[in-house]
Amino acid sequence: MTEAIYQMIAKQGPETVGGKASVLMALAARGFYVPGFLVVTPEAFAKGVLAPEHAAALARQLPLIGPGPYAVRSSAREEDGKNHSHAGQFLSLLEVAANDVPEAAARVWRSGLAENVGVYRRKQGLSGDGGAPAVLIQQMVDALRRRSLYG
Repeated sequence: MTEAIYQMIAKQGPETVGGKASVLMALAARGFYVPGFLVVTPEAFAKGVLAPEHAAALARQLPLIGPGPYAVRSSAREEDGKNHSHAGQFLSLLEVAANDVPEAAARVWRSGLAENVGVYRRKQGLSGDGGAPAVLIQQMVDALRRRSLYG
């Protein structure tokens, strides 16, 4: 069975964890500060929800990245790449409580199946079906800290 949840130290490529998560893994590996995160692969979802065995694994692993709340975001294979950003095409959820992460992850995953994503992809010369994204679950950083880190 393919691994469905990866820790931020896993060093996986975009074909497995999507563009955004792959870049964050590379930054973390090079010693840059990256708030703790996990990545749930698209294969972990069945019929629009996180499969029960993967939801249980997520519940066990979530505390390893630190306390919530969490940001639950997309990490599609061709998202945030050299040629295509997919900016604004997928759902992102912020300030998500730990108990709500599995449903939030499913909502983000389902957003990759939305019509707007196919339209964007066709306009960019990509195949209309890029597949649903991997889901990045990252510890939130408060606004004052974020300003000093990124601003």
